[in-house]
Amino acid sequence: MADSSTVTHPRRFKASELPLTSATRTAIDGLAHAFKKKGGYDATRKQVWDTFEASDQRGQITKAILEVAEEEIERNPTQLLTLDRGKAVALIDGALDRTGVYRKAEALLESLIDVGAIEQQIRELRKAEVGEDAAEEERVHGAKTDEDYAAEIGARRAERDKKYADLKAMEEEIARQRREIAEREERAEQKKREAERAAREAKRKEEREKEREREKEREREREREREREREREQTEIATEAGRGFETIATEIETEVETEIAVTELGQGPAHEIIHATARGIDTDGAEARERKAAAAKTEPRRNYRRKSCLA
Repeated sequence: MADSSTVTHPRRFKASELPLTSATRTAIDGLAHAFKKKGGYDATRKQVWDTFEASDQRGQITKAILEVAEEEIERNPTQLLTLDRGKAVALIDGALDRTGVYRKAEALLESLIDVGAIEQQIRELRKAEVGEDAAEEERVHGAKTDEDYAAEIGARRAERDKKYADLKAMEEEIARQRREIAEREERAEQKKREAERAAREAKRKEEREKEREREKEREREREREREREREREQTEIATEAGRGFETIATEIETEVETEIAVTELGQGPAHEIIHATARGIDTDGAEARERKAAAAKTEPRRNYRRKSCLA
């Protein structure tokens, strides 16, 4: 029975699976095509097969295949022997793949491939294509070990992280400066609003003061007007009082004259003269002259009585 242990190999990637630029991928495809076209692929395959045929490994691989096939037939003879040959081969082929026989054969063939010779042929093709210096630079760059690539990737990652941290710090600084600018602008705007509010309040206060002064002036003007009105009223009262005094004096004088006339002329003639005088009738007759003469005789007495009444 064939050994069922398997050999683990690192996965092989195709050029299309790698993160290569289009120019690099085109160059690789071109070198592979040139290698096949110039016979390098056929020569390598023939050399590997000849080495495999001459080695003892061929017999071991053949023996392992036969053992797996016999085991499958013994386990399921009815199905394998009654099927057509193609289906039976497919079933045995699956069994060989499951037991790892094919993987062992592939590993053996890969070990027989002279990778250095193939690489040398491809590099010669590359030198002829791009020149010796450019090809050498590509060789040095491609000759890095996994550790070198890991170190380079780590350095790039560290540089990228540093750039990201610097960018983040810069963004935070810009955001902080923007916040400070916004806060300063807000404070300036607040001060401006407060100054405008204070100016409006001062203006309103000034207007109120002016309005109070105007109201005081209007009140003073009204007081002056009231004073003038009182003065006019007092003047009118004084005038009316004077007129009243004159009227009283005239009435007293008339009464005195009446009494004198009654005393001097008699009651009848005196009343006629008084009524005639009140009606505006001319009394230039004898009665009038007699009254005037009598009045002239009694003038000192009448003046004395008038002064007594006024006093």
